[in-house]
Amino acid sequence: MKAIYRIATLLAGLAVMASCQKDDKAVLNPLAETFNLYTPSVAANQISLSDSKTIEFVCEGQPDYGFTAPVSYQLQISLTGDFSNEAEYKTLPTIAENPKFTADCEEMAAELTLLSGKEEADFPYVAKVYCRAMAFITGTDKSSVSGEPVGVAYSNVVTLEKVYLTYALAPLAAPDNIYMVGAMNGWNWDNSYEMVVTYANDGTFWRMVYFSANDGFKVNTAKAWDGNEKGYAAFEGKITDNASSGITKSDDGNLVIAKAGWYLVTVKATPSGRKYDWSMTIDKPVVWLIGGCAGDQWNLEDAWQFTVPTAADGEFVSPAFSADAEVRACVKIEGEDWWHSEFIIFSGKIAYRGKGGDQDRVNGKAGQKLYLNFTAGTGSIK
Repeated sequence: MKAIYRIATLLAGLAVMASCQKDDKAVLNPLAETFNLYTPSVAANQISLSDSKTIEFVCEGQPDYGFTAPVSYQLQISLTGDFSNEAEYKTLPTIAENPKFTADCEEMAAELTLLSGKEEADFPYVAKVYCRAMAFITGTDKSSVSGEPVGVAYSNVVTLEKVYLTYALAPLAAPDNIYMVGAMNGWNWDNSYEMVVTYANDGTFWRMVYFSANDGFKVNTAKAWDGNEKGYAAFEGKITDNASSGITKSDDGNLVIAKAGWYLVTVKATPSGRKYDWSMTIDKPVVWLIGGCAGDQWNLEDAWQFTVPTAADGEFVSPAFSADAEVRACVKIEGEDWWHSEFIIFSGKIAYRGKGGDQDRVNGKAGQKLYLNFTAGTGSIK
């Protein structure tokens, strides 16, 4: 009971001190003490992470908190030994609750591959790996006070002298999402346009977009300014402008559409090693009716193209339906079948097929038309 009381008292004191001195890191983490990590018995041997399952590490007891507390441990690893720079080390995800613990070699290999910054062709190679243990009081979460688990402490650094490293990352998959941000949506990721994946699900995405003259934009696989957003440099030499949009680059590196109007923008992110090769096609904003409501035509016929509005909030309007039948519409992506980029209206919203299966069917009547507002993502049949 006394130990439990002392933990509670110290944690309460931590919160009080942090509220008074939020910028004082010594106050934010008053429980931290160094502790000793023994050098593993295999440290001088050549260790192949791909042929090993675990490496055993042993701490000389737990950090001295001045009281007994349950303690958890995680291993941190580096190829440079610089644990003062977060970019130079990784914390393995496995958490142990004993000062004698094993590190998972598969986890180590994956994290060291990332730390190396090397391409797959640069592997295998032998490197020194620097290791230290991080300890913290078991059951504590990331503290809003210190940004780390309560009672965090770090051991000395030990060295594995000869670690045989093979490339340990799975192939990069096609992205799940691509978003477009720019002048047309206030450069705000909250208002960014989510591009539509094609049925092929190979990294090809499209979007019908209205640009004012000289609107700039970027794309990203996340809704964030996270350093991965792509401007003109990512696409240079790999842009096909079939619509005479005058696409170019701005002084600050954005993609820029020179000529105002509607465009079908297709972006492709092709996995290449651990990166994407980016390409873009700008097409005229052509939308087709197809199938039973379009004279039972299953080819893309000019007679069944929608009219194109002249404003961002305007509606694309189909020809009148030829018969009482299912309503289907699409754009055409180069190299893919029309149904890879089809869509329909449900409850007043444009519903894109994407990489999914056949959509539920919506019927129209002869003489009705399909109206689409791509900016708002809405539509109607009337």
